[in-house]
Amino acid sequence: MNDLILNVVLLAIFLAILVRSAMFAIDSVVKFSKISGISELAAGFVIVAVSTSIPEISVAVFSTHSENVGITLGDIFGSNVTNIGLVAGIFLLLSPIKRIETKSIRSFIPLLFLASLIPLLLLLVQEGTKFIGIALLAVFGFFIYHTFR
Repeated sequence: MNDLILNVVLLAIFLAILVRSAMFAIDSVVKFSKISGISELAAGFVIVAVSTSIPEISVAVFSTHSENVGITLGDIFGSNVTNIGLVAGIFLLLSPIKRIETKSIRSFIPLLFLASLIPLLLLLVQEGTKFIGIALLAVFGFFIYHTFR
């Protein structure tokens, strides 16, 4: 019983720390976007892109080291579907979308189209090479560059 109480107290403490850290991160991103002139939408895209890619990168490194590439592909496709569904669903449930500038949307359409084609091309190729990995990292870097530009 004492272990249960200790675990519940630790859970509450760490959830409070997590909430406070998230609030600090959001405030910092808003300040950074105002100082640098980057839109809050672009800054949010970059934060989401980087933070949701880190777990997949770590799984990719360890699974390729143990020669289980299928784990990496399943992780990447599954996490992307989950991220899109959960994040968009929760966001729309909690906060209605305000009108986004047409200029912002038009600048992201080619990138979103490219991001939609990448899984299809990977399924057609059905073989992973270092070149494909470098190409995917280059596309990710271009997305970050384009977002900040």
